[in-house]
Amino acid sequence: MLDIKKVLGLALAAMTALTLSAQEKKISSFEIDGLQHTKEHIIQKDLESFIGMEATPENLRKIEATLHQKGLFSEIKIEVADSESDENAEINLSLKEKITFIPIPIVMYSNGDFYAGAFILNTNAFGLKHLVTAGGYTSFGNTASGILYYQIPAVGYRPGIKVGIHGGRLLQEQADLDDEYIGEYDSIFFRTQLALSENLTPWLTLTAGSTFNYYEIWNIIGNDDANDEESISFFPSLSIHFSDWNGYFISSKGLTTQYEWTYTTYHNFYRTMEAHGKFQQPVFNDRLRIVSGAHFFKGFEMPFFHNIGNSTLGVNLFPSKFGTNFGAGGSAGFEYAALPTHFGMFSLYADYQCAVVDALKPDEDRYQFNQGIGMGTYLYLNKIAFPALSMGAVYNLTKHRLNYSFSFGMNF
Repeated sequence: MLDIKKVLGLALAAMTALTLSAQEKKISSFEIDGLQHTKEHIIQKDLESFIGMEATPENLRKIEATLHQKGLFSEIKIEVADSESDENAEINLSLKEKITFIPIPIVMYSNGDFYAGAFILNTNAFGLKHLVTAGGYTSFGNTASGILYYQIPAVGYRPGIKVGIHGGRLLQEQADLDDEYIGEYDSIFFRTQLALSENLTPWLTLTAGSTFNYYEIWNIIGNDDANDEESISFFPSLSIHFSDWNGYFISSKGLTTQYEWTYTTYHNFYRTMEAHGKFQQPVFNDRLRIVSGAHFFKGFEMPFFHNIGNSTLGVNLFPSKFGTNFGAGGSAGFEYAALPTHFGMFSLYADYQCAVVDALKPDEDRYQFNQGIGMGTYLYLNKIAFPALSMGAVYNLTKHRLNYSFSFGMNF
């Protein structure tokens, strides 16, 4: 005769064991191996939010994405350590660091403008992920500029700090949307900046800062109201950012907004507001992703030598010498990981670009819409923590004009 109590007890024990085996262990700690320069507490701090989470494949991928986003590692291996505990899991991380201190030659060519120079870049100063940028570039006659920046990232409740100096000489020609000459000016400029940032959440950052600008302008053609300027600016900025790593790309989604007040010795007071969004998402397979962006800028009573162009609007539709105080631009397309190699990866992209800008004309054609089709290639390096190469071309369907660009080393 069956012992009912014994049968029920065995069934309950089997169900309990099945339930426990189906549950993932909780992440309790990280064991990190392979760090040569980076301080371990910097990495541990970034991974604190994963403590207590289940050691699921999805969470392990999020850990890998967090490490890739730091831009410090060329190889990342993640394993769940064997443990006698039924509840806790130790995660073993095997990391290989990128080269983060390197002199960088730069060569840029865009729509007839050529620049060359050299920089020293350290993306992991003192092993604390401090960013140091120092160097300069020239266009051999029109522009000579030098830059020095030092940035400390926000960690926990400690705010991040950015200090910088930028100065040089600029001979700037100005053109309209048809690339017709409308004026020029010569200037010497000097700029210093101090900004503080705080990570309100892992995906939300608040920044506030101040900038001092000095401009001395002469040889002015086409701008009767131009004058020298000294100014001080104050700005808050709010940024939302998410990212994921799938083995080929770090795909990001985010939005940054900024409002700036500037008091000047000449224009007395002006304001600017801007917003920049991006959406990147793999589709169909890990090697193909959607890449898109949207950008907006508006200057109120802003001096002409602060006008913005293609890069602020996220497009390459307009002449490089064109500037405006208002614009909204967007792009959408695809990027494909075409050629992964042992030293990096070549990708191919194609996109649609469009923008509406203030053409600064006192007539019915003041606000103009342009659109175009672009394509090109990027090279992402495995061993070095900076983008190495980009080449692209955009055909402006509105103006029937081809714009092209090339950069090696860094892009400004």
